[in-house]
Amino acid sequence: MTFWQVLWGVFSIGICLFGGALLVESVFGVPWQLALFIVLTVSLAYTIMGGLRAVVITDVAQWVVITLGTALFVPLVFARHGTFTTFFSNLLGARGFSPGTGVGLWPGFTDIFTLPPGMLWPLIGFGIAGSLWIPIDLGFMQRMLAAKNPNEGQKGSLMFLVTITLWATLMLALGGYGRGLFPGLDNPDTVIIHLARDSMPLLGAALFVTAVARAVMSTVDTYLSAAAAILTQNVYRRFFRSAAGDAHYIAVSRAFIVVVALLALLVAPMVSISGIFLTALAIQMIICVSLAPMMLLATFWRRLSEPVAFWGNLVSAVATLALVFAAGGPSAAMFGSGLRGVPVIFYGLAVALPVYILGGLLVPSRPEAIGEQFRAVFEGRIQPERVSNTDIKVLGGAVALILAVLGIRASMGGFPAAFPPLGGRSAWLTDAYLLVVAAFVIGISMYTLVKAYTWVRSELESGPR
Repeated sequence: MTFWQVLWGVFSIGICLFGGALLVESVFGVPWQLALFIVLTVSLAYTIMGGLRAVVITDVAQWVVITLGTALFVPLVFARHGTFTTFFSNLLGARGFSPGTGVGLWPGFTDIFTLPPGMLWPLIGFGIAGSLWIPIDLGFMQRMLAAKNPNEGQKGSLMFLVTITLWATLMLALGGYGRGLFPGLDNPDTVIIHLARDSMPLLGAALFVTAVARAVMSTVDTYLSAAAAILTQNVYRRFFRSAAGDAHYIAVSRAFIVVVALLALLVAPMVSISGIFLTALAIQMIICVSLAPMMLLATFWRRLSEPVAFWGNLVSAVATLALVFAAGGPSAAMFGSGLRGVPVIFYGLAVALPVYILGGLLVPSRPEAIGEQFRAVFEGRIQPERVSNTDIKVLGGAVALILAVLGIRASMGGFPAAFPPLGGRSAWLTDAYLLVVAAFVIGISMYTLVKAYTWVRSELESGPR
């Protein structure tokens, strides 16, 4: 666990450093190789001096600036290039399935039920990878474990789910604008930056650039702190010095922050070879396949022992890495072109799950090796706190909505129009939806900012602890 979490921290930081360097290069014309050192120096100093409380503040700043900037971006793009329906009906026709010559878009580009050829299985695989990512990523765990109780954690998770889903639709719309305006862009990682510079006035563009910078800073300091803490607790404190004071361990963790940062600096240039998105996908697949089944089984199944967890982790990780290479790299591994049209994550899980389950059945488990709290839960001496079924209602409502839309499309007969509609009497609903969601996201951003300000004031008033 220590190895994988630190490895992911190093790669995550490297990816973000490259993204930040790309931003500096795009905006200021500084070569990204030099920009890497600039971004790293600022992030390193901030993390060492600020610590975990600083991570909380940068997370809030990241959330507010990114969501607020995206929401403000929508009406500005509408004003410059036309509303969503006007812009895309000119490119794709009123029904959304008749692209003009040379526009670089496929029929049904804006239709949420039309995928590019061969993308069904990759989309399912991407959804599975994203779901398995939640219980193993350091950032998710850090936030969920900080909840006051399970019910508060559930409320926060549901609010995040609703807000991030609505916000993602805004990002999809903006990405669509970018594809239509810059069809021949060499590096798709920079499409939103190009769109910001093209569509927004100086203040708006500065806000969006700040949003990207905040995202880089927040992610870098989160993973620097987490990786350094894991190395300090799981390696240094366990094997080298187990009885030192807090001041000593803080000094050691700061030294580990520097070590992790230097390792990430070596990784960052590798990202430029395959791009930010593909590098993240490859690593995410390997860690999801090897760690997620282990953690879920260890939490809910008492028979999973340490030897099975160790060897299952190793076998599944090596197998998935080999499959990624066999498929032809990260892009083919996720999008399915390398192994009979099926994403590698399916093959990896087909290896990992039998290894863990058969190992758990064949290798005797030792109850005394299980932590007391888990053992009490397994033996029925402690009942976990129950939470409401609100999540089932929310997810069930989303599924019902999708099925309703599919039913409406099936009842139309013939060649359907794109959904959301680009023409006809209901086209205004598409534009209204995007503007209403933008207003909702602005409201949530301001609410989050007020809550964070209240927390900071209470922290300052409580004094040092």
